[in-house]
Formats: sequence, C-alpha cells, structure tokens
Amino acid sequence: MSLLRMRKILPDSSYLYALHVQNEKRHQRSRVFANENKNQLIAPEVVIVEVCYLLNRVGGLRAKLQFLNQMDSDSVLRG
Repeated sequence: MSLLRMRKILPDSSYLYALHVQNEKRHQRSRVFANENKNQLIAPEVVIVEVCYLLNRVGGLRAKLQFLNQMDSDSVLRG
C-alpha cells in the first residue's frame, strides 16, 4: 500500500498578491494554479506582511482585511 504525501509549498508575496488583485497581470495564472493545486501552502508571516503592505497601496484597509479574512478561511498555514 502506498501512502501519498502532500507536498508543502511556500508561496511568495507576488503569487498571493496576484491572486487577490484582479487587475494584476498574473491574476489569471494565479487563479488557475490555486484551483488546480492539491498541495498544502504554508505562508510565512513575513510574506503575509508584505502582501498586506502591497494591498494597502492599491486598496487600503478594505483590501488588507479581505486578504486576511481569505487567508483565515483557506487552508493556508502561517508559519
């Protein structure tokens, strides 16, 4: 019997940013990856902070809160 091990992926801030900003040029590619990915994403706190900084520049507090709420509801672990 073979056990499948779920791989862990460390996403960078550019991926998470593109995933949450619809007019970002890499948004569609990020969505496709997010929908097809079966591996566990582990986002370090430094990446989350950087994404919040970038989102604040384009969408202010609302964009940051939406991102953080999404991160909280997704299976993305913060390490």
